[in-house]
Amino acid sequence: MAKSSLTNTDNSMRLFVKNDMFSKREAANSIFFRPNLENEEMVKVFEFLELERRKDFYSKNKNISRLLKKYTDSIVELSNKRIQLVVLFGSVARGKWAKGSDIDILAVLPEKEKDIVEILNKAKIDVSPLLEIRPISTTNKNFIEGVKIKSEFYDNLWKDRIILYNEFIFWQLIKESGESG
Repeated sequence: MAKSSLTNTDNSMRLFVKNDMFSKREAANSIFFRPNLENEEMVKVFEFLELERRKDFYSKNKNISRLLKKYTDSIVELSNKRIQLVVLFGSVARGKWAKGSDIDILAVLPEKEKDIVEILNKAKIDVSPLLEIRPISTTNKNFIEGVKIKSEFYDNLWKDRIILYNEFIFWQLIKESGESG
């Protein structure tokens, strides 16, 4: 991360507030900024940062990145794109995994579907029966509610996440939850 002077940071934040990308709140001797997810440009910045996070993860984890890409493509294709969001989380996403670690994947769909477990497991077998991929699924509604109430699962997902598919939907769901970081 590049170093920045306090003046440069202050000027940048003033510009972000002026362009309605952040809101500013002062309390006592502190200033708090909150991203405005109603601002399309701000959301696009966050989407870009998710892409960068994924790219960085893939470059540091070349040995499993190909398999994760293949698994993600497979579940999206097998579901006929009903799966709208795929997120890697847990120890692998944190970069603290060892041989034999589970690979935790969350697949998000608009509605509960009966065949989704079958799809997630078929893709797992097709991609690599040697990897211990542990997929789970949820609906958009449950995702939004989990983020909104800051459940432990979604709190950890927020911290660890690597968006494998569809950062646009991720930020739309975050926006709908009223959360912004």
